[in-house]
This record gives sequence, C-alpha cells and structure tokens, in this order.
Amino acid sequence: MSRKVLDKFKDINAIVDLINKTDYKYDKSTNIVEIFQKCAKTYPDRCAIKFYNKSYTYKEIDELTDIISENMISQGIQCGDIIGIYMEKSDEYIIAILSILKCNCIYLPLSRVYPLERIISMLQIAQAKAIVFDKIEKEELEKLNLPISFSYNSLVVQKHTNLVKKINNKCGSAYILFTSGSTGKPKGIEIKQSSVINLVNSIKDKVLHDQQVKIIGVLSPFVFDVSVGQIYLALLTGNTLDIIPDDIKMSCELFYEYLSKRNLHCLEITPTRLEAQLNYNETINMHSFPRYLISCGEALPLGLCKRYFELVQGNQYTLLNYYGPTETCVYSTVMEINGDSVSEMDRMLIGKPIYNTQVYILNQNLELCPIGVKGELFIGGDGLAVGYVNQQELTNRSFIQSPFDKNKRIYKTGDIAQYTDSGDIEYFGRVDDQIKLRGFRIELSEIEDIIKEIKGITLAKAIVVRENEQDVLVLYYLDRNNVSYETIKTHCKKYLPYYMIPNYFVPVKNFEYTVNGKLDKSKLPDYRICALKTNTISKEFIVDHYSEELLKMCKEVLKVRELTLYDNFISMGGDSLAAMTLNSQIKNHWNVMISMINILSCESIGDIADKIRQEAIKGEKIEKLSIEGADEAFANTMQKIVLDYEAKLRKSESDNTSADKCNMIYAVKSSLYLNASLFENALKKMVLRHSMLRTTFFKVSSKYKMKRHDNCTGYFEFIKVEEDVDTIELKKYVQYFDVSKLPLFKITLFEDTNLNQIMLFDFNHAIFDFMSLRIFINDVFAYYNNIELPKIKRDVYHYYNSVCLKKSEESIKFWKKKLYRRDHPVCLSPDKGDKKLILHNDDVVLKKKFIIEKRTLDLIRNKCNDIGITEYIYFSSSIILLLSAFENKRDIIIGTNVIGCDREHMSELSVIGLFTKLVPMRCKLDNKLTIKDILVAQSEEFLDVLKHSDLEIDDIFTSMDINDMVRGDLFKVIFNFTSDYNVRIPYDNRYIQTIELGKNPEGTPIYFSCVTSAETVIFELSYIQRLFSEDLILKIINTLINIFQLMSQNLHISLEEFINKVVGIENEKNCILDSKG
Repeated sequence: MSRKVLDKFKDINAIVDLINKTDYKYDKSTNIVEIFQKCAKTYPDRCAIKFYNKSYTYKEIDELTDIISENMISQGIQCGDIIGIYMEKSDEYIIAILSILKCNCIYLPLSRVYPLERIISMLQIAQAKAIVFDKIEKEELEKLNLPISFSYNSLVVQKHTNLVKKINNKCGSAYILFTSGSTGKPKGIEIKQSSVINLVNSIKDKVLHDQQVKIIGVLSPFVFDVSVGQIYLALLTGNTLDIIPDDIKMSCELFYEYLSKRNLHCLEITPTRLEAQLNYNETINMHSFPRYLISCGEALPLGLCKRYFELVQGNQYTLLNYYGPTETCVYSTVMEINGDSVSEMDRMLIGKPIYNTQVYILNQNLELCPIGVKGELFIGGDGLAVGYVNQQELTNRSFIQSPFDKNKRIYKTGDIAQYTDSGDIEYFGRVDDQIKLRGFRIELSEIEDIIKEIKGITLAKAIVVRENEQDVLVLYYLDRNNVSYETIKTHCKKYLPYYMIPNYFVPVKNFEYTVNGKLDKSKLPDYRICALKTNTISKEFIVDHYSEELLKMCKEVLKVRELTLYDNFISMGGDSLAAMTLNSQIKNHWNVMISMINILSCESIGDIADKIRQEAIKGEKIEKLSIEGADEAFANTMQKIVLDYEAKLRKSESDNTSADKCNMIYAVKSSLYLNASLFENALKKMVLRHSMLRTTFFKVSSKYKMKRHDNCTGYFEFIKVEEDVDTIELKKYVQYFDVSKLPLFKITLFEDTNLNQIMLFDFNHAIFDFMSLRIFINDVFAYYNNIELPKIKRDVYHYYNSVCLKKSEESIKFWKKKLYRRDHPVCLSPDKGDKKLILHNDDVVLKKKFIIEKRTLDLIRNKCNDIGITEYIYFSSSIILLLSAFENKRDIIIGTNVIGCDREHMSELSVIGLFTKLVPMRCKLDNKLTIKDILVAQSEEFLDVLKHSDLEIDDIFTSMDINDMVRGDLFKVIFNFTSDYNVRIPYDNRYIQTIELGKNPEGTPIYFSCVTSAETVIFELSYIQRLFSEDLILKIINTLINIFQLMSQNLHISLEEFINKVVGIENEKNCILDSKG
C-alpha cells in the first residue's frame, strides 16, 4: 500500500469528524404548527400562499385550518391518525396538510397519477384512518374503504367546535411518503416534524439572508419529498409559497412567462426539467430565473450546470446541488455553486452534510473508506426517518446501529460515493438495482414482482438501456403460457404508476448468469427485435390532419422514424418530459391543452389524437340521442292526474292554502353546517344533470306535454332569521307553481343567529316522487362534496319518447290474464252518509297514525327473514286479510305504488321525475291455504307485477276484456310503502333528516301508507270524513294491529281458521295507539 494511501487512512477519521461537525441548536420540543402560528401572529397580513390568482394571508390560513381541523376532530379523527390526501396540486392541498398537522395527525400525500390499486395498497400498508379529497368518483371512494372520508369543501364550511384546543397530545411525525419497494410493494417512510424543522433551518441559512418577504416557488408534485423543503421553507419563515400549477410546469413557454411575472426568489427543479427549459430559453433572456435554484431528485450533470450559468450570466445566481434520500428528510448534503466556482469544477459533487447530519462512506466491514476510495454512503442525524411504516423487518435492515455510536442509527442508502480532497462527496450510482429514472426513484425488483403475479410468468428481470439519448426500461421474462402484450400491459397499468411501466416486454426461454451469479446482459436477445407488440386492434382511428400532424410531432419528440396511431406513447420511449414537450407543440399548433396525465394514460397515439380533436372542435356533440323531439314528451298518467287535480284547486282558490296538496314538501336538516354558496353551486349542477328540474308543462287537447329548457334560475333562497329555526312555520313558504313557467321547485335554506339551519324542499309533484327525494339528496350532496357523478346517457325524455309511447305486448297480455274475471273492487264499508264510495271535490280527508311496537316489529321481521319475504309483502298481505275479514271476500285487489321505470331503459342510473305508478295487486284467497302459503304466493306474484309495471294504470285498465272493464274501478283501497327519508351521506359523514309536510291527494276512500325505519314502522290511515266515523276507523286500526300479531304467531294455520281468530278478537289492543288526527 502506497504512502499516499496510508496517509489518507491515517487522516480519514479526523477528516470525517471535521465534515460531520454540523451541530445547529434548535428547539426540538416545538412542532410545525407552533412555528407556523408564530409566523401568523407576527405577519398576519403577509401573503402566505399564492396559486394562480388566488392568495391567502397568514391570518386567513391560520383561521381556515382551525375550522378544518376542528371539523375533522368532531367527526372522529384522533391524535396520531394517518390521513391520506387525494387532491389535485393546489392551494387547498397545502391547507389540508396544515389542517391535518393541527389535528396532531400524520398526512399521507397521494397522487392521481397512481393507479387506484396502488393507492389502496398505500392506504392499507399505512393503516390510514381517513382521506381528504377534492373530487372523486363514487366507485373509487367505495373501493378505498376507509372508516372516514372528507370532502375538502365540506370541511371548509362547517361550524367551529373548539376541539383542537382540548387535544394536548403531540404527534412527533409529520408525514408518510411512499417510494418504490424492493419487496414488490411500495414502502412508506415516516418522517418526524423535528426533521422537517431541521431541514428548513439548513436551507434557510443558504437562501434567506434578510427579513424582506421572499417568494418561494414549489414546482414538484406534493407526493415527492423535494416539495417538502419548499413548502416549509416558505411557511415556517413568514415568506410566501407560490404553488406552480401543473399546466404551467408542463409548458416551457408558460413556465418562462410565469417566471417573468412572479419574481421567485427560490425554486426547486430536477435536472431533466431544467434541461428542457434551457433548451427553450437558449436564445431568450434568462434573467427572470430565481436567484436561488435548487437542483434535486436526480444527479446533476456538470455540463448542464455550466450551461445554466452561461445562460443566466450573472454572479447573483446560485445553484444548490442537493442530495438526499427520502429516508433522511429530503436533503442530506449540499454543494453550493455560483458563476465563479463552476468554471473551476471538473466533476459534479454533492457537497457536505447539512445541519445536524452525519455522512459516512463505509466498506463492507462498516469501516471508513479513505479519500478517493469508493464505498457505500451511510447517513445519520436529525433527518433520519422513524422507519418504514408497518414494515419493521425492512426498517431493521436499512436503519442500522452506527459503528461510531451504539446509541445512534444510520441509514444504509445503497448509494456509491467517495470522499474528495476538499471534503466534498462525489456520487457514483447504486450498489443494488434501485435506479433514478427521470427523477423517479424506482426499485427494479418491484416491477419484476408485479410482473410475476401474472399467471404463467415465472421469472422476470428489468434492466435500463440507453436509447435515443435517454434511458428506457426493458422487461425480460420467462413465459409458460404465451401471455399476451395486452394482458401484461393491463396488469402493469393496474398496479404501477406510468413511470414504472417498462417500455418493452421481451419473452425469453431462459436467463444466463456470469460466474459471479449476476445476470449476463450480453446474452439477452435484442429487445428492439424480440419485444412483444400489441396484436389486438380494437378500433379504427380517424386519419385526418389531427392524427397526421400528431404523428409527425411524436416522431420528433420521441426521436423515432417509424410510428403508427396504434403505438403507445410510453412504450415508444415517452415520459413526462416528452409529454411536456409534446403538450407544448400541441398548444402551439391547435391552441388546445391536453394534460400530461391524459397523454401518458392514453392507450395509443390515436387516442391522443382523438382527445385533441374533441378539444379543438368545440360544440361538436360526441353522443347524440337516437330519437327525434328529445326536448318534448307527453306526460305520463300520474303526471296528468296531478296536473288536473292542481288545475281544479287553482280554479277554486286564489291563494296558496292548498299548495301542500299539489307539492312534495319536506323539512330537511343536516347534522353538519351547510355553506349556502357551495350548496347553491351544487344545485346548479343538479339542474343541469336532471332534466325534470328545468321542465315545464303545456296542454295539448286533453293531454299534457313536457318541455325541457336549457337552464333554470330562481330555485334557491338563503334566509337568515332571528328566531330559532325549529319555530319557523315552514308551510308559510310553500307556494303554488305555475307549471307553464320555471322553476317548478324551490329550496329555501334558513339559518338563525346560532348558525342552526333547516331547509324547505318544495317540489311540484309533476316533476318529483318519493324516490326522487332519495336521488336528489344523494346527488346534491355528492356535488356539494365535489364528487364526480357518472353521466346520464338516457334521461327522462329519452325514456318517455322511446319507451312510454310503445306499449309492451308482453305486459298487455300479462295484465289481461292477471285481471281476468276479477270481482268488483273491495273497500271497507262506510258507516256514514249515503254510503256510496264516490269522492267529491270538497271531501275532507282525515288521518290516523299508529306505530308498531318494537317487540311486535322484531317478531315480524324475524318471520319475514325465516320465510324469505319483504316487509312490504307482509304488510300489504295484512291489509288484504283485513279486507277479507271485514267484507267476507276472497278475491281482493288493492292499489300499490311502484317505482315505475322500465328496467331495460332506466336501470343504468337514478333519474329524478314522477315515475311512480299505481298498479293493482290481486290476491285470490283460498280458505285451505295457510298464512305462510299466502305470503309466499304474494311475494312471487309481486315480482311478476314489478316485471310488467311499465304500463300506465289506464293502459292496464284497457288491457282487460270488456266483461272485466265494466266492473268499474280496479281498486278502492291503496297501500303505499316506503322507507324513511333519513340517510347518512358517505362523502362527509353528515346525517340528513327529512320530514314530509305535504298532503298529497289519496284518490280512494281508504288509503294506507307505511314508513319503515330500522327502529319503527309508522302507519297512517287516510279516510273520507263524510263516509267513515272515527269509531269505525279505530276499529279498523285495532283489527289491523291484531292481524300483524296473529300472522307472526299463526303462519301454519289455514286462512279460514285465521279469519275466525281475527273476528273473535277484533276489539283487543296489543299495540301503542296514537289517535292524533
């Protein structure tokens, strides 16, 4: 060993000690929130966050995050919970981060770039409790399957509860970031708040040298750790964070304009993105670049660094070359470079450790390597992560005991480096198969493990090759099943982010290895010849100037000679940088902007051309209804009945006293505070989504037609009142609607001085039914929480025009047979007046309510489960048995309401409208049948009725033989069964309570209605005062209650025995009776 090397061995300990003297004192007991709040107190009116043209002061951010954190805690969030953030990069994302930290919780950034399966995996590994989202598909939210989910909009507008101040525990960790994992699954790295504070102190002293407010730009997505340094450098020092939007980041032209206007002081950027900008700015003034530029995310080439300083031409510019793995809180070392020092550099270095950080270059025996000798880089100090969340074995392998201090840990980076004579560190690459590809940290073994999940693929090896001056991923694999390209690609897209999907897939018969046991890459087949190609062309692309010009652009960007519309952009070498360049060309040529995500997610270049075409040709309708006159349709029978009834009332009354007979009216309460402006915006989306909310009616002869309008206004009002909202007489605000004019509904939100709220839903019955209420509540609160709902392809007009006008021959035959030789309609015999069952316009309708007691209800429900029938069948059969017992009849028909939408044409989505139909339920009783036999038969019969409920009631009537038609009305008794209108909204966990206030016309002498809930069943009996005495009504109710109980106890006796029992005990009371009128 030479004397020079011996001297270096002798001096290395002293050199390393000197390098690692990085002590910097700071308060480790404080946390991010406390420092931010101190800034908010010191600089309340200073701008904290800028995004596009929006800005927030420190005071506004502090107050807003208080509201959000308090609302989170009020809904079950506890100290130390892990909360995912699934939002677009925006100001709201940063606000969500601070709010989670104020809850003393840990945030987990997520990206829409990732496949849903990968996000689910991250949430499961981290054992996340909740997620905050800005917009999300309903199906995606269900798949995430988290205990708590928050829409950002719902968190911003709810009431203060002052719960944050009551939580004194402090969570030591700030966030969890996931990176590619060598085990085949992503690994979550948990970072302490003290590490973030130490990082900020280190950067601050490099770039902030006075007290003047500075603008700190953040370019990177928030799922990458380099964004952490910029975010907290601004917000923990009282400066301004400028969030650079993705559309600007992806365009060199827009980015240059942005820098010219925003006066950024400091910005982080990857070398790849910097090179693209330098290529654009080569002949343009570079003086708008920030004074401090942080190079991060990947190795900085010396040539690029020198080129940068040649273009900026000024000693005031500084480039900071930061190095650090995510496991050590973003950065661990830094090399400061300026216009003078760069000219003296002959190689790029990563510098010396930052504050409170120690770096060691060790050999295989964990001994220090001398200067100029390569070894593995180990890092210790305050930046060290807690570990890999819920992966202790992996943590123990990567975070080891320091050989220099048994009480401390050091992180095994897997990076190869060496000390230089100056004490700076030089980086060379990796000791394992982890790579950095275009700024993304990738474990090749994770790709291999994902591929091996495909049945038939037994072994896989991923390698990086150089092609057209860029790195591309090639995946070689052993295939026993001739797996198709489409199968492999689909599997990759399901589990891997786009930047980890190989560009080429090459099947091999075997792998050969060197004598050292390493893969012999020289023996691998040429991927350019042997790679799989897609062999399934499922569509034909339009060949026009859009597709032809795009192909030329892609050839230029990807630097390839041959390209077709069926080629995949990524497979042909495309990446985020290439997508950005292509995006810029698309904008310049067609003046349209296609997002990077859209470009990278398209299956083929032809699909990208389709998106350009759609954006460029404004106003073109991609999907048209297949029927003519779609903006008009004839009203259905139920609508005609409602409209005729309303017309009669309008003639006899000049005020709104009977408006509640024509409208569907509900008092609605939300358990969480409603922001009036956001709710009004949600209503606007509802009006555009549901055609019936912008529909009017006009008469054509004896019929009515509906007309759809483009939009509607005047349907919402926000009223602040002095009185308690619970004392408001809501019916005073109910109104008649002129059905020839918009709107035909009104939502009124009342709020008192204590911020208590109540809503009045007032809908004309012609556009709304009991099922519409459920649809309305679900959809409006989905929009309120920024949930994207699937598009309605066939709405109510399509249904009426294409289905209702065409009578089903099958249904006509069914009803003709079903009602063959029916008896006269059966009703409970009146005991007053002329005893004729003819209704008059001036008839007074009275109501009696009664509740099924819990013990009886539980027994009924158990019996329903045992038999395999629904509550509806049980209660409707009870009413049939009541009629049989009172009138001694065995052929009985009652009317019942069904949803009424044709299954084939309207099952795809829930649509608002009056689809409710009255259908006859016929029961031909046999004295020898048991009660159970009757119930089972009725259940089967009702399924047939539902199957053929596409006909209107008048069509059902006219389907009968003439002998059956002359027997008069189909029924004189109606039974309406619904579940209660109370529901919990899944998107923000609010509870919606509704109370029906309307008096809808019954149309028959006797009308039974039933509302069922988990705890109770409430019956209401409506009757004509002129025909029935109160004593008779009470007798009917008592008998029905006895039938409920007797049925559950006597399922196996015959009908004849059962009727005898009913008649024998009809005066007994076994249920709570509420005889309130």
